[in-house]
Amino acid sequence: MDTRLWHALRRLHVYLSGDARMVHHERLKQDQLYASFCAWLDDVEPSLARREDVVRTRDGWPELLQVMASYRPEPAEIEALRAGRHAHSGRLQGQVDAWASQVRSFDERRDEQLSAYGPSFLPVTPLSELYALTRHALSERSIAPERWASEVERFLRSDWPGRTPFARLASDVFASMGWLAEHDQKPAIDGGMIADVQAFAAYVPFCDAFTVDSRFAHMLRTSPMKDRLPSDTAIFGARELTALEGWLI
Repeated sequence: MDTRLWHALRRLHVYLSGDARMVHHERLKQDQLYASFCAWLDDVEPSLARREDVVRTRDGWPELLQVMASYRPEPAEIEALRAGRHAHSGRLQGQVDAWASQVRSFDERRDEQLSAYGPSFLPVTPLSELYALTRHALSERSIAPERWASEVERFLRSDWPGRTPFARLASDVFASMGWLAEHDQKPAIDGGMIADVQAFAAYVPFCDAFTVDSRFAHMLRTSPMKDRLPSDTAIFGARELTALEGWLI
């Protein structure tokens, strides 16, 4: 084998075999927020996760045999998940319908989403992970406990949470939904749309390529959204598998 092809072939085998594992997008989102909080306290630039912190692969070739355990969820669990997805998608569809009647620029829509990102975590639930992390950071800096709640709220109401990569990309996508709705191209919202936005906003800065369904691809490729995407990430729609295959080879 030509040794110049070794690393390319291994990368292809690792990724297609499912042996590349990514940190859960909720964890990545929270880690970015916590890094931003620490940087805000210290008045420095945040130290954010790198690609190798998010995408984890094994050294050497993956094992050919994998054993995976699974369980069959109870019907009540399935129904609860469906109800939750339906409720979220219904609220988002109502918001998109409202956006359709608003004449606003893309940047105005994006800035509205960014300004709402930090306050969306309020009130911080006692004993939640965000609660514990922020109080740990405050304690390490010898800030008086009676100031902890007000300091966390002051941070969440500042523009710092909106500087995180997740917040910027998610806000761009929601702004694109509103922009398209205003211009008579209202996107259809299904039960998985919010999860799609979350996963896309979390992972796309760390990916060489990203596949999405056709509706999502349309939102991403319509100006001005297409100019906000990472320039070194290839985007493929669900009906563009031939193009994806060509990119992989």
